[in-house]
Amino acid sequence: MIRLAHVTDLHLGEAPPALVEEFASDLIAEAPDALLVGGDLTRAARGVEFIAAWRLLESVAPHIPVLAVPGNHDIPHWDLVDRFFKPKADWQAALPDRVVTSLDLPGLSVIGLDTVSRAQWHLDWSAGSVSSRRLRALEEALEARANPRCVVLTHHPLRHPGWATQRQPVRNAALALDLLRREGVELILSGHLHRAALLTDEGRPWQVITPSALSERGSGQMGWTMLECGEAGLSIRRRDWRARQEQREALPA
Repeated sequence: MIRLAHVTDLHLGEAPPALVEEFASDLIAEAPDALLVGGDLTRAARGVEFIAAWRLLESVAPHIPVLAVPGNHDIPHWDLVDRFFKPKADWQAALPDRVVTSLDLPGLSVIGLDTVSRAQWHLDWSAGSVSSRRLRALEEALEARANPRCVVLTHHPLRHPGWATQRQPVRNAALALDLLRREGVELILSGHLHRAALLTDEGRPWQVITPSALSERGSGQMGWTMLECGEAGLSIRRRDWRARQEQREALPA
């Protein structure tokens, strides 16, 4: 069985050091085979925040594969020059060399999709977007994957649960979902909403939303998700690491 830890929305800098250490200890104790990082590592996209975030994640995953995508908090918010002309400069500068955007593991491929947008036609610039360039890159990655069974990692959910329908949708989400369905992708892992959800009502790809790992803003939930892939299929374990509790859910066959 392959076990992948999905962590997202760390917003490093908000949580006190003792809480960060607790989170790291819980993740280390679970000993995943790979680490999937879903963005919003930082609060304000500052270089020191990126360095601290990657120092933390490298400490919990020193010898396993790491795949990462950025989140909307990982690009400048107030500096519009940097936001438009070099939005991911600090993200790229701090990114460890071994961190990848796609993984081929035994029996499972994982592909990262960047959904961060520099601007929107509406006021919520935190909302995501999948450009035509990103769609082409995603299609190429899907065609090149080593395994039929595939999971895609994003920061923004491509589908919203009922309690989040007031949130702005990802631009071109429908096009991305059509592509993922055609390519037989089973699951999308995402964050952004700071609240856990599992959407299976519209069939594949199912949508798993993981709450923030370290920030109580929004729902007050804090946790991470373990994705397990075995011969019987995919299942998830939702970890509430502060209470040392978890909830297991098998995904539909």
